[in-house]
Amino acid sequence: MVGPCSLHTIFFATCAAATVWQMVAAEKPTLQHSHQEEKCQQYLTEDSGRSHETTLQCEEKLQETSWLQRALHIDRIQKKKIARHPVAECDAEVGAGRLEKYKNNSGDEFCRSARSSFRCVADWKENNHEKASASDYLCYGKNMRLTFQSGSSIRLQGEHDDCQWTLPEKGLQLDFFLFDNFTVPLELARSSGHAREEACSETIQGPLLLYSEQDYWNPYLAQAQALMAYISVEALDFDISSLRVLFTDTPVTEQKDGRINPMYNLVTSLFSQGGASVQSEPQPRSICAKHVIVPPGGKASFIRKNAGWDDPWAAKCTRAPLLLGYANFLLEALHVNKAELPKERVVLLVRRRSPVHPDPYTREMTNPDELEKKLHDLPELSLLQEGSELRVRAVEVALASKLRDTGREVVEASPELLDVREQAELFAHADVIISAHSAALSWMLVAPECSQVLEFCAFGNYQFVNYAKLVGLHHSCVPDVELEWGTESFEAPVGRVFSEVVEALARRQQCKEQR
Repeated sequence: MVGPCSLHTIFFATCAAATVWQMVAAEKPTLQHSHQEEKCQQYLTEDSGRSHETTLQCEEKLQETSWLQRALHIDRIQKKKIARHPVAECDAEVGAGRLEKYKNNSGDEFCRSARSSFRCVADWKENNHEKASASDYLCYGKNMRLTFQSGSSIRLQGEHDDCQWTLPEKGLQLDFFLFDNFTVPLELARSSGHAREEACSETIQGPLLLYSEQDYWNPYLAQAQALMAYISVEALDFDISSLRVLFTDTPVTEQKDGRINPMYNLVTSLFSQGGASVQSEPQPRSICAKHVIVPPGGKASFIRKNAGWDDPWAAKCTRAPLLLGYANFLLEALHVNKAELPKERVVLLVRRRSPVHPDPYTREMTNPDELEKKLHDLPELSLLQEGSELRVRAVEVALASKLRDTGREVVEASPELLDVREQAELFAHADVIISAHSAALSWMLVAPECSQVLEFCAFGNYQFVNYAKLVGLHHSCVPDVELEWGTESFEAPVGRVFSEVVEALARRQQCKEQR
């Protein structure tokens, strides 16, 4: 009989909570759930009132059982060879040429002994006897020992304490994250001259990926980190089904409503298929790893390249093989069925206060009652900014009704209220995506080939204009709506939006006929 912890983890992706998928009207279609949903919901009901074990404990217990991979249907994902981009300039950055850059370059060796080694291939910003710093890099260690605890850097040394570093302890400075200056918390441990084989509490035979993350809010722009991790594993040609992940900082495993954090769920689902993720604890711990991978951070990715203008480079490098490869890998790892739905689906992204974000949004609308009355009188879509990103605040029912009259499904969704699999599933079946300028548009990378993106664009922010080109999707900024990055709120005419959707559906049909 499956225990409560096991059952909770196995079914979590398909039944996190009934409230995570919220519709504006009851008749709106919902995401398809697993055939195991009923069993899961029964378990959660029976388990109410009893506290769950921590996510990590649950994950570790599951990993100890021989039936885990059968229960989760985790088969080895067949690696598909990354294609070359037909444009050489593009291939070096978004195609097989990027992999060859990491794979065929011997790089710089910073530690070597008879049994251990550590080297990096990098575009160094600085590389001397005192410091080696880079944003675009890929580091690989063989037979290494890693010592770590909460709040401290990871101490890296040869497995038998016999590897002499050519840099000071803090000399290796590797940037990660998409913004700002964050570096992977590594410390190059100096050799003591004494072998300490007994210090390793565990020896990991498969590859161990060191994953650094700063933003656990949701797997939106943070997928830049995941993309580079995927590129690293592809470049080194490791079997991803044997991979495990070590979080270099304590990850955020749960949201405010108690559900599993989507970003944490994404990382472990993709990169810890070979066993439980490794995390720091209050007490020091040492593990030995036969293969250690330090992937480049999101800053080395191309998803925000020249985000301040409509970049011709993005159009030239359309259908970037690395992005398409990552999208396929992601959908397969999360077991998302990509089969086309019977009806065309229009997805409208909305955002409201919820248990995930119970606090008021910054710059919140001050006249919601007035807006509600106006929405009953006029077919308009009202949008409100949350923080520095524009979010759908209220949806005029008239727009959804008009679109449904054409025989299409209209799904109104708040991605932050969905688990990571549901988010991927939502966008994998989205034929038209309508959204204010929002980081959630990063999910367009898994949308079907002929999908259309309609964005209420913010002046000077072309990230998703360029991103859609790299993915190979048609993107349009909804006209007649002038926004700045700091615009607090605006109203969009439903009639114009409706016309744009009709045109988008016609473009989609023409695209499908040409394939």
